[in-house]
Amino acid sequence: MLSPDHVTCFDVFLCRMSRRILLLGIANLLLSPIIFMWQILHSFFSYGELIKRNPSVLGARRWSNYGRVYLRHFNELDHELDARLSRGYKPASSYMNCFSSPSVVIVAQSIGFFAGAILIVLICLTIYDEDVLNVQHVLSIMTLLGATVGICRSLIPDEHDIFCPERLLLDTLAQIHYVPGHWHGKAHTEQVRAEVAQLFQYKAVYIIEELLSPLVTPLILIFSLRYRTLEIVDFFRQFTCEVAGVGDVCSFATMDVKKHGNPQWMMGETTDALRSAQAENGKTELSLLHFQSANPSWKPTLESERFLSRVREQVDESMVASGFLSRSLASRGVFDSMAMSATMPLSNVFRGGVNRCEGPLVTSSTGDTETQQQVQTDAVNLMSRSAVVLHMQHELQAKQPNYSTFGSSHMLAPPPPRSLERELTSFNDLVQPSETSDDDSAASFLPKQRKPPFA
Repeated sequence: MLSPDHVTCFDVFLCRMSRRILLLGIANLLLSPIIFMWQILHSFFSYGELIKRNPSVLGARRWSNYGRVYLRHFNELDHELDARLSRGYKPASSYMNCFSSPSVVIVAQSIGFFAGAILIVLICLTIYDEDVLNVQHVLSIMTLLGATVGICRSLIPDEHDIFCPERLLLDTLAQIHYVPGHWHGKAHTEQVRAEVAQLFQYKAVYIIEELLSPLVTPLILIFSLRYRTLEIVDFFRQFTCEVAGVGDVCSFATMDVKKHGNPQWMMGETTDALRSAQAENGKTELSLLHFQSANPSWKPTLESERFLSRVREQVDESMVASGFLSRSLASRGVFDSMAMSATMPLSNVFRGGVNRCEGPLVTSSTGDTETQQQVQTDAVNLMSRSAVVLHMQHELQAKQPNYSTFGSSHMLAPPPPRSLERELTSFNDLVQPSETSDDDSAASFLPKQRKPPFA
């Protein structure tokens, strides 16, 4: 029970924090015209030449700022996040290219045809008589037409491409490690596409957000953030712990599955975490896997070590039982060296003093560069396998009828050993291209009418 003096001091602190946020918002509002003009100049000089040289860059995509926060592991360094998202860029782009509006494609083809026709006529006239360039606004018209053609081309998909949304979303999951559970079996829907677009937005949308940020930030500070000071302070009060030799840190950064684990993601292990202390979408468990793979010399807690052992066993068993990762993922070029470490335990890859597995590789001895790159690639591949298997196991555990979130232990019985194998076998049938004739090759890439096992 808090004393009245403590409650009063706490309330005073909240008022002071709210007032400081208000003053900061007012200062941003007063300076917003200057910051807005500077943002316009900065964007113009940063993207002007790039857009002139390659207008289709506006139709390209990038990971949004929200996506970087959502997809980031606990304790993940910037260069590790950049490397992981870069590996997921190609499958995410292919997935988003699966969706195209027929009306938009027809309009883009029409506009691109007329703009290109006028542009080629002007180019031919310029070759025939260079004095055409001296005509007023000819260069401006040619530049505008070239930009229009480039933008229209970015909106027209390749007619020879055959897409499988479920497979491409799985390839993306193997790299970014996080997808919401309700995306399961709905990769072809507009809802999932819109949610992926929030994480993987157009470059043009990003530029517009950057331009408007000086005007929106003061409004958020004044009318939204300052009214949530109680939630902010309460979060720091509940989830701050002291680590010897480090100091006060966020308790989620310790990646303790006993305190912050989610029973649906813990492979049958137990946890004392309350619902309010559980990280969503397997954040604690996947962050633990990533941090252990990037820092093999780190010693986790006993509960975390048991969880890591269970994941390693499931990864090894899945590789031996069905070989779905080596056949379905590596055969499509998602991973470079999947077959080499197909049956290699997770702990046996990190040898020779490897201190970091993503970004610049640091070793205690000067070995061959190709060997170091191979070790780094194997570490990334194993993390990708673990993420996919953990998502599939999460779906199996979520379907268990004896799952319960009541009580302090959140007991959950592990699924039968053969259930994961059956799911992996059905998943392999989904993603493995069938051996058919050339006439049936297109049909072999179509997704079958069954739900993929990842969540």
